Amino acid sequence: MNVVASLTRAGVEDVKNPLQSGRTREVSPMLVPVMALFFVMLALAMDALFDTNRGSRVVVGAHLLFAIPCAIGVVMDIGYIRGHTGAN
Repeated sequence: MNVVASLTRAGVEDVKNPLQSGRTREVSPMLVPVMALFFVMLALAMDALFDTNRGSRVVVGAHLLFAIPCAIGVVMDIGYIRGHTGAN
C-alpha cells in the first residue's frame, strides 16, 4: 500500500511542479522488502518479549492502522490528479 501511496504522491508532484526536462518522477520499490523485513522482525521481537504469539496480532493491527490513512491519501491524490489534468 505504501508503494501505491508513493506513486500517487509522485503523480501529484508531477502535476503541481512538473520537471523541466518533461520527465516524470520515479519511486523506488526498495521500501517494500525493507518494510516487510522490519515488520517480521518486529513480530518476532514481540513474540520473544512477551513469550506468546501476540506479535503477529500487533503487526497485523499496525498494518490496519497504517492502511486506513494511506488509503485515504491515495484516494485524495487520485482525485487531485483527475481534477487538474482533465482525466475522467
